[in-house]
Formats: sequence, structure tokens, C-alpha cells
Amino acid sequence: MKKLFLLGTMVFAVSVLYAQTYPESGYYRVQNVKSSRYVTIIDSFGELKINNADADLGALRTFPNFNSDKVVSNPGSVIYVERMGTSDKYDLQAQGTGAMKLVQHVLQLKPFSDGTFGAFATLSPLTKYLYEYTSDFGDYGEFGISDYSAMDKRQRFKALPISSSDDSNYFGIAANVQIGSDWYKAMYADFNFKFASSGMAAYYVTKVDAAKGVAVYDEITGNVPRATPVIVKCSSNQPTNNRLDIFMASLPAISGNQLTGIYFCNTPQEASGNKHVDCVEYDEKTMRVLGKTSSGELGFIKAPDSALYIEGKKKYIPANSAFLKVDASAPAELKLVSKDEYGPGSVITITARSYSRAYGDANPTFEYDADGTFTGVPELKCEATATSPVGTYPITVSQGTVTGATVNGIAGVLTITKAPLNVKADDKTRLEGTDNPALTVTYTGFKNGETDAVLETKPTVTTTATKTSAPGTYPITVSGGSAKNYVLNYINGTLTVTEGQLTLTAKSYSREYGEPNPAFGFDQSGTSTLRGTPEITCSATKTSPVGTYDIVISKGSVENKNVTYVNGTLTITKAQLTVTANDAYRFEGEPNPVFTLSYSGWKNGEDESVLTKKPVATTTADENSGPDVYDIVVSGGEATNYYFKYVNGALTVIEKDGIEDVIGNAATFNVYSVSGQKLRSNVTSLKGLPAGIYVVNGKKIIVK
Repeated sequence: MKKLFLLGTMVFAVSVLYAQTYPESGYYRVQNVKSSRYVTIIDSFGELKINNADADLGALRTFPNFNSDKVVSNPGSVIYVERMGTSDKYDLQAQGTGAMKLVQHVLQLKPFSDGTFGAFATLSPLTKYLYEYTSDFGDYGEFGISDYSAMDKRQRFKALPISSSDDSNYFGIAANVQIGSDWYKAMYADFNFKFASSGMAAYYVTKVDAAKGVAVYDEITGNVPRATPVIVKCSSNQPTNNRLDIFMASLPAISGNQLTGIYFCNTPQEASGNKHVDCVEYDEKTMRVLGKTSSGELGFIKAPDSALYIEGKKKYIPANSAFLKVDASAPAELKLVSKDEYGPGSVITITARSYSRAYGDANPTFEYDADGTFTGVPELKCEATATSPVGTYPITVSQGTVTGATVNGIAGVLTITKAPLNVKADDKTRLEGTDNPALTVTYTGFKNGETDAVLETKPTVTTTATKTSAPGTYPITVSGGSAKNYVLNYINGTLTVTEGQLTLTAKSYSREYGEPNPAFGFDQSGTSTLRGTPEITCSATKTSPVGTYDIVISKGSVENKNVTYVNGTLTITKAQLTVTANDAYRFEGEPNPVFTLSYSGWKNGEDESVLTKKPVATTTADENSGPDVYDIVVSGGEATNYYFKYVNGALTVIEKDGIEDVIGNAATFNVYSVSGQKLRSNVTSLKGLPAGIYVVNGKKIIVK
């Protein structure tokens, strides 16, 4: 967070240009209003937690006294303030990093009427401001965050544009190596520059010839690109005489520079916790720093303690330094010589071009750039093969068949990227109502004869269709795979659920003539699930005659397509017609009466007129038959829609006794039914009895 705040501070300073206006993009120094100290960034770690008002601002320090190596000659005090559009939002960039990169947080500015600014960050609904501690612990100040206070000048900052013509705010180099009357400085800064003072020059190292004990340099003419380690020849050892014009532009990098640079030297003891350790420990075997050789010449030497930062028993390369990395076999001193001194045409710098290819592909044809002409062909090698995993591999340059010059080879880089691997879900088809088939994928793009066995995580194949899903198409989705050397491109497939065959069969029924139709039902069979309801009809009504009728089943609201409809049958059977012979009575010696019939079971209000042949009633009794009971038998009826149930009647032949004989001289008598049930008691007359057979005084009588 420290760094974030630093950036915020710089933003404030910038705004000082115009009261209550926002600063435009450019290079500035930032000064605290309360302490008048200048803000400097000392490492690349920061963290901001607005919700709990916690900030790690150890990357920011403030230092007094402009004319000191802490400010005027310190690249860490130079801040590029970049306005984001036309808003009050800014990104502050310095020493190879920036606020947005460090804490992914937007900084905002609050202008004050006196031309100063406050810097703040917001995480709704909280807003926290940057402020400087003013306590005098040592020669620097530190930072924190707090709520806004209009009266607290610790929250206010000035933004001072850097200009080589401004004696109070320029950037000047403090040279530290003297060779005769000349002064030099090895420098590494995060800004483009050109020289504003006369008598200055910039050099870089093109080659290290350990066998000859020399480091070959070449001059950078014109502008020096940012983040370029260089040797600067100065006008004197005073910063005011070694001024730079610094600017923002897109400049091409210097090819073949053998120097290395470092932005920070924030060692474990200095750091407020291990998060802020940002330094390079000095190794006398493989590192050389700019200095005076034992013969008094400018060169790269094993570093004396005076050229290093020392903490305890450890030594570190100072911040914003340029140094030379060499093989462990290199001599302790390497004299700096120009290309001409080294020998015209004796050194050719050949830089391998960098390439990128996908895993499994063949290496491209390696090409190179050279800083001169030569005879022969340099050898370019790369250990990467078609089976080499994803990563970066050096493309080295060596002498090859080059003659007449020594090749100073600058390696390029072959970047092997992940190869595209298409993972296609295979299309599937199944019948509805069945389980999903096994879902599979097909791979396209494996290299080197590989299979899915090389995948770190195999893809998962899923579909939304279930066993009960209706016919249609459903996506088969692929996801979740991973591979070291492949980037997986997922292609979904389709599961087609087809409709099965369905047979709907109307059930058959039977009913008697004259009855209403039953509720018709149906049976279904096949591999499809019925969706909707079929329509079932029958032409038969209650008045339809005996016979068979189709029960017709049809589509109705059925949505299924592959349906076979099978009709049923309604069978109308004859209704039962009960024909009963009515009982009859006569006295012995008389002829039989005319027998009558009673019907029950007629349908639709019909009567015996619908009979095709009427039944007849007969008996075995004749005039000579003695007193007894004789069956009256019914038979012979015929009808289209009825079958007959015959119920016999009874013909009772009674002995021919007069009523008087039966009654005798009794004044009163009792009347019984033939079955013995007493019907009347102590009557004097038979008047009022309905026609029938009765028993009086033990004798049967007939009342007609």
C-alpha cells in the first residue's frame, strides 16, 4: 500500500500547478505542506484496506533538503502522474510500478483553494486520506491514512513539475567515479531522458571479453530509453551541472546491453517486515561495479565497500544502480574500452530474434540482427524441441562460421505457448424414457502422439436432459479440463431425445340393449410417454340395436407424433325380458280361461309390439282335470333386442262347491289365503274380496 499512497501523494503535488484545477500528465516531485519534505518511493510493495482503515505505506518516505542524494539525484523522487481521462482519478507511476498495479485501487484528488491537493481512495461508503507523520525520527517521515480534516496540513501536498531549467526542482546526477578530470555515474532510472547540461554522454556495454580483461562500450546517441542501465559521463560531480530533461515517450530499447539495473535497495533491516525486502545482494564472483581500475582507468571492478550498501555482514547493490554480471571465471577488473579501441570490425554483436510458437510445433527458422557486416554464418541454437513443455527457452548465438570478427552473441527467447486442443462433446441420440447414454468427447489437436492421458484434469461432460425429458435436443456441455501444455477449447454437442413408438388401444366393452354406453378407456404400449389425451367415440346409443360397434380412438389433444391408434369394440347384447304367466282359476269341469302374460324389462319405453313373435301360455289341465294346481307354461317368444326369461303361472282347478256349502250354517266365518294366512276374521259375507282363491272352513273357494 505504501506505494499506492506514494502515488497518491504525487498526484496532489502535481495539482499545485493551478489552484483548484487538476494536474495534467507529467513528471513531478511531491512535497508535503506541513513538513516541506519530498516524497520518495523506496520499494515496490503496498497494500490498502479501506474498510478497516489499514494501510501498509512502508514504500513511501519523505526527505528534507532538495539538494541531497535523497531528492535531487534520486530517481525514486521522480513521479509520473497520469490522469485517467478528464476525471479526478489518477495512476502514479515510478520505479517500474504504479498505484493501480500495486493495489488495484483508483486514487482521487481533492483540490484546495491554495493550489494544494489531498489524495484519497474510496470504497463506498468509506473514504480515507493520505497524510504524513511529522515527528522527527531520523531524517525522514512516514505515512498513514485517516478521515478528512480541512485543518490538517499533513493531508495536503504540492505537486512540483520537474524542469531542467528550474533551479529549485530539476533532476541532476551526482557523479561518484572520477577518472582524471572526468566524472562518471552508473545509473538505472524509470524515465526517458536526454542531457540538458553540456559535456555529458551515455554509454552501454556491448561485450565482455574476459580473456582480454575488457568490457567494450558504445555510445547512446540522442535519447536514453527508460529502464536502460547506462554509464553517464558527467560535467562535474555536482548535480546542478549534470541536469537531465526527463520525458514520457515510447522509445525503442537498446539492443545488446550487457549492463543490469536495480530500482530498489530496501534490505531486511530497513524493511518494515519481510514484505518490503526488495534488493540485490552483492556477489563478488559474478558482479562488477563501475569504478577505477588498479591502473587508474575507468572500468568494472569488484566493488569496494564504499560502492555498496552494507547491513551487518551482508552487502547489497545500491538502489538505481547499473552493474555488470559476469561469469565466475572473469577477472576482478575489466577495463572499459570503446568499440574502436577493441578493434574496428573485431566485435560483431549478433542478437537472436525472439519467437513464440505453440507446444508440439516445430521450431521456427531462427534469425538474427547484427550491428555490422561479416563473413560466414553465426550458429543459433535452442534446446527446445517439439516435445518441450510450455515455457521459455534461450536462443543462443555463437561464432558458427563467422570469420574476421568475434561474435558477441545476445540470446533471444523462444516462448512455447500452450497448443490449442479442441474438446468436442460427441453428439448422442436416445429414445425418450430411457437413460442417457455414456457421454463422451473427441479430442482434436494432440501433439506428439499424445492422448488424454496427459491431461492434468479431464473435462467433465454433462447434459440437462434426464430420463423423463420430452423429445427434443439438449446441449451436451464440456468444461473443467486442464493441461500443462494445452489450452482447451470446448465445443458443445447435442443429445437428441427421439420420440418412441406409442400404441393407443381403445378398450372393448359389452352392454345390454337400452343401457347407456360405459365410460370408454384405453390401453397404451410402446417406448414413448403419452403427452395429452386421445379422443374416444362410439356411434352406438341407448336405442342402437343388438350388434357390434367400433369404439373409435383418435388424436384428441395427443402431442406425440409416432402414434398408432387401435379401435375397440362395443358389443350390444340382448336385454332380458321377463315374461310371466298370470295365475288363473277355475272350477273343475270348466274349460280353461284365456291365459294372460305380464312383461318386465322393456327398454326405451317399448312394449310387446316390438316382438317378432309373441310368447304363448299353455297348461296340461283340461275340463276333465280334477281339482289341483297346474303349471301355466310360457314359451315361443322371439325379439331382435331381447332374450326371454319365462316365469310359469299356476292354474288352480277348484272343486265345484257352492259358497253356501262351504260356509254352511255358520253365522260368521274366517277367510284364509291358500298359504294359510288369515285374511279376515268373523265375516258374514265374501263381498269386497278381490278375485282370487281363498280358504273358508277348510274348503277352497274362488271369487270371480
